[in-house]
Amino acid sequence: MSQTKEAYIRYRIIDRMLVNRKEATLRDLQLKIEDSLGKSVSDRTIKRDLEAMRYDSELNFNAPIEYDRRDRVYFYGVKGYSINKLPLAEEEMNALFFARGILEQFSKSDILAGVEGRKETPHVFHPYLLKEYFNRWYVFGYEEYWNALRIYGLDRITEIKPEPGKKFKQPSVSPKEYFRNIIGVTRFEDTEPEKIRLKFSKQQAPYVLSQPIHESQLVEETTGDYTIISLNVHTSPELEILLLGWGSEVEVLEPEQLRKNIAGMHHEGWQLNQS
Repeated sequence: MSQTKEAYIRYRIIDRMLVNRKEATLRDLQLKIEDSLGKSVSDRTIKRDLEAMRYDSELNFNAPIEYDRRDRVYFYGVKGYSINKLPLAEEEMNALFFARGILEQFSKSDILAGVEGRKETPHVFHPYLLKEYFNRWYVFGYEEYWNALRIYGLDRITEIKPEPGKKFKQPSVSPKEYFRNIIGVTRFEDTEPEKIRLKFSKQQAPYVLSQPIHESQLVEETTGDYTIISLNVHTSPELEILLLGWGSEVEVLEPEQLRKNIAGMHHEGWQLNQS
């Protein structure tokens, strides 16, 4: 099954859960999707699906998905909403995902050279902070259309125009606080920092101790064979890439989902590089 078709199925399942049950936890969605697909699906994937349903301009669902932090449930903030009620018919929606799948297949070929990235989208944006990560620069601020905080790569910006008479929106949260518990630049909405426990080999431990991964880093245990540290950060793609880079020199002890994600990506990499 193609990734786009599988994603489409996940969107439908999420929509059906929120319409029928009115609200659902991340675990509820995960179990239902795994039961329907007959395979495990990471909570990271589901969080990205929720973000896509909310904000992906190609999907154009603009799904009013909200999150109740107290009960930790997702729900539709607009009564009666469903992606099934969008103007596109089922056949048109299937055609859209089919077309996207075709484009993905040729995304690395010369056929689409110069095509990708020509579409420009205007944003009314209130910038708060310039941030650098891995030699790339980003701008963090408030996006009016989404009524939310956003971060964009500077290399994606083609033109900047001032808005005369537009009142600058002051930040509701200090940018320093927003990024305090983040490794990289990605912070999924409606998530909290987690305790990450990592077990490093005796070969890698000195480097991690001399150059901490994050300001929250604490040493929990040190022996002649390994060192266990803990972090208090959001899980993110940047964190996962960092962990993958250490290979067998690090073991993820907690949380369990991050451990599964890293194990799964190591396994996929091993399969990909088999002769």
